[in-house]
Amino acid sequence: MSQMPFHTIAAIGQTGDGIQFLGRILAEAAAEAGLHPTLFPEPGVAMYGDRSAFRLVIGDHPALMAGQPDWLLVSRPGPYTWEVPNRLADSDRSGQQDGWILPAVQLATEAGFAKGALIVMLGSLSTRLEWLTEGVLIRTLKERLHDQPRQVSLNMACFRAGRSSQSR
Repeated sequence: MSQMPFHTIAAIGQTGDGIQFLGRILAEAAAEAGLHPTLFPEPGVAMYGDRSAFRLVIGDHPALMAGQPDWLLVSRPGPYTWEVPNRLADSDRSGQQDGWILPAVQLATEAGFAKGALIVMLGSLSTRLEWLTEGVLIRTLKERLHDQPRQVSLNMACFRAGRSSQSR
């Protein structure tokens, strides 16, 4: 039986940005898609520099440890860098663009929900994750925000803005 490789998503942002909520939404969406998410919240980071972080490992079977991130979401990036210790240089990746910059707050504001910047980032990331479809996310948001249909609608507008931003 062929197994899907594990993929790790890491996110870091200011406390209060909803980073932990984003981790739960991604984990629940992965489960909704039939995958096995393992969420490693790192709320202790918030004590140092007012930051919050998580790592989410997704595969077709449970994971035991977080590993190196395949994708890193950074909310409110500053003059700091993200270092991955003990990582060997991979010559096959030289010249390959590993990241993209997204005007998430601007796109969220244009979508009618300025606080939806992280959902815009999620929409952008979904263009690289075949399991993270609009249908999966809307079911997850409806479950999580069941008594707030307007919030579901606003979040989905931000998700769509993030998905379409890749063509800008």
